[in-house]
Amino acid sequence: QNFNSVASLRAAEKDSTLETCSADLSNAGGWDTPQAEGPQVGTRAEERHSGLSWGSWSLSVTQRPSTGIAVTDIKFKGERILYELALMD
Repeated sequence: QNFNSVASLRAAEKDSTLETCSADLSNAGGWDTPQAEGPQVGTRAEERHSGLSWGSWSLSVTQRPSTGIAVTDIKFKGERILYELALMD
């Protein structure tokens, strides 16, 4: 659905004509949900090579003269979430 204004969106919600999606949370535990296997509060992150591992997360940090700091190879439970996060001109 597309709405030309906030008022038309609110009207669709009020009239119960707004199409919505339902979420199946029976198998919650995606990349954005805190997991039980994460470290407890107050524990330190573990450094490995040029990277860092914290709970189910791992990443590498680099420094480049042209762009500055960059975070690369961001993974959650071994699955790559982001290849590179860096500032650009």
